[in-house]
Amino acid sequence: MRQAARQLVDAGDGFALGKTHLILDRDTTYGDAFRQTLSSAGVKIVLCPPRVPQCNAYAERFVRSIKEECLNRLVFLSEEHLRTTISIFIDHYRLRRNHQGIENQLVEPPEFLPKLGRIQCQKQLGGILNHSLSGGGVTHESSRSAEFLGSTGLPADFDLGKRAGVRA
Repeated sequence: MRQAARQLVDAGDGFALGKTHLILDRDTTYGDAFRQTLSSAGVKIVLCPPRVPQCNAYAERFVRSIKEECLNRLVFLSEEHLRTTISIFIDHYRLRRNHQGIENQLVEPPEFLPKLGRIQCQKQLGGILNHSLSGGGVTHESSRSAEFLGSTGLPADFDLGKRAGVRA
């Protein structure tokens, strides 16, 4: 877990880079080494009360959503495939998925939505994620997901034979 903590505070692309607090539940996975690594990087750890998952309700709901709607439906061929899939799902979750808790609104709505035009369905991750748009409007695709062919979530240069050790 110390390595995971180092990745969180990595100077190049760490998730916790520039953050001051990290909310954790009391899972024993987050041991002393994990906490010390974060503390030495200036991240203060805030512990949820014992046996009260409601304190971390947003995180718990997101984990449930990503597992049920995405991760449990795919077989990952590499770490890069997993990371890309998660990135695509997060973009979908924030930019295209309606949320009942905020009156069926988007977390980050686009500035402009066309009102007229033909409705088109856009599929991602092999049809697991679907999004409808009208008028040929521009969706907010991340630049990373635009590098991938089709909707598989695999990089354009991904060679399954090469990964499996198959020679042509």
